[in-house]
Amino acid sequence: MTITKQDAVLRTDVDEVAVLTPNALKSINALSEAMLQALSETFDKIAEGRSV
Repeated sequence: MTITKQDAVLRTDVDEVAVLTPNALKSINALSEAMLQALSETFDKIAEGRSV
């Protein structure tokens, strides 16, 4: 299990599953433009890696 990207979204890989956790407590994890961008970037990295 590894935790990467210490920004708006935390990613934990467990076996072949990526668990994404919002990490913007000041905004109560609202789906802001910044959060949506962070999620999009994380999805792109997951797609590139092909490990999950």
